[in-house]
Amino acid sequence: MTKAGRLFVFLSAGVLVGSSGLAASGADCKAVKGVYEGRELRLQHNLWVDDNEASWVNFMKQGDIDIGTPMLVRKVKSDEVVLQVAGQKRQIEISMEDVMPDCQAVLARMLGPTAPSLDGLSEKDRDGIKRGALAVGMSRRAILLAVGYPPYRYKKPFSGQTAINHDVTGGELTFAGSTFA
Repeated sequence: MTKAGRLFVFLSAGVLVGSSGLAASGADCKAVKGVYEGRELRLQHNLWVDDNEASWVNFMKQGDIDIGTPMLVRKVKSDEVVLQVAGQKRQIEISMEDVMPDCQAVLARMLGPTAPSLDGLSEKDRDGIKRGALAVGMSRRAILLAVGYPPYRYKKPFSGQTAINHDVTGGELTFAGSTFA
């Protein structure tokens, strides 16, 4: 292949990746605007909101809007997503500033087509999810549903036996097997 041909293939691949939304990274959420804007989706975990503002770093904050709540994605901006609680006038501005790893990954964890199933969860898990709070003995899955996913930088430690710092107690989450100890 000629040098010009290789350059064309390289540039074409870049256009395809960029237009598919796979290249969306950092705070530029506009790349996923067509995927989310105007859709009604359900919260995949409790969402902490303060004065109708929230952050993509929702982990370990007490839930204000319950898991499974239908949300209309009103607007997707480069560094912000505006959600409206379905059937209400209440709108929530979610700051996506410095989002990691990218808007697509964070929004996919936060919003989905159906409410997450609570089947197979213990009564302790269900209670923690309902309260948006942690309790000793909760499963990892229940913790994610109750308080959201840890920031991306904490992904590996959360997958192991212990330890992610959080802003509620300043301590760590420690697991004995698959439950919060």
